[in-house]
Amino acid sequence: MNLLLFIVGMFLDAGPAIIILGPILGPIFTSLGVDPVHFAIVMVVNLTVGLLTPPMGLVLFATSAVSGLRVETIARAVMPFLAVEFLVILLITYIPAISLTLPRLMGFVN
Repeated sequence: MNLLLFIVGMFLDAGPAIIILGPILGPIFTSLGVDPVHFAIVMVVNLTVGLLTPPMGLVLFATSAVSGLRVETIARAVMPFLAVEFLVILLITYIPAISLTLPRLMGFVN
C-alpha cells in the first residue's frame, strides 16, 4: 500500500488521490483489521511525500517558481529530508500507536 500511494502521490495531487483511492482502499483495509484513522494518516503522509519527489513532484515546481532555482537543484537539496520522511512512513505504518495516540487521547478512536 505504501508503494502504491507513494507512486500515486508522485503523479497526482493529494486531494484528488484521496477522493479517488480513499473509497476504494478504505473498506479493503478496514476489513483487514486496520483502523480507519490509522489508514487515513498513512495515506495522507504517503501522498504528501509523493508530492515532493521527482519526476512530477508538484511541490518541486511550486518551490522552483517561488525561489527562482532549478527543479534539479531543489530535488537534490530535499533528498536528506525525503530519507527521514521514508523512515517516518515506515514507523507510522508498522507502529500504529505513533499515529493513533493523540486521536485516542481526544476520544476519536477506541
